[in-house]
Amino acid sequence: MRNSIQQNTFKQIYILNSRGKKIDATRLPFDDEYFEVIIASHILEHIPDYQKALAEIFRVCLMPGGIAILQTPFSRLLKYNFEDENVQSEDQREFFYGQCDHVRVFGEHQFISDLKNSGFELQIRKHKQLFEQDLASLYSVNQHEDLIQVIKPDNAQNLIKV
Repeated sequence: MRNSIQQNTFKQIYILNSRGKKIDATRLPFDDEYFEVIIASHILEHIPDYQKALAEIFRVCLMPGGIAILQTPFSRLLKYNFEDENVQSEDQREFFYGQCDHVRVFGEHQFISDLKNSGFELQIRKHKQLFEQDLASLYSVNQHEDLIQVIKPDNAQNLIKV
């Protein structure tokens, strides 16, 4: 099953073997419209300029009609993201953001708005609608969270900001 997914379904940013590599999501080293599917699981809360990463996923990687699963923790209690440049130490980040390497807590409303403002169409999906149990484990997708699925519209060429 794993080989057929890798060969026939989509090219992967991170392949779960020794060929995997760490890349900068704000400067993705791929040609425009390279991917049909992208899974970015729990990375955006670690990136200081996450909107630049969203723009890269939209502009550089995703084909029109392509989808991305952008799973990230967000608060339904907060309308806006909570981030403060004075929160610097690991202890402070742990206290304010819930994890020592996070740089913010996403507010649901602002996060959803930022996705739409990046040009994506948005669908929030139940985990089991997109992944069977074995695939969730393979791609390290948290089965207890709803999934943020975004779609690059077919008319995306007209939406790309230059």
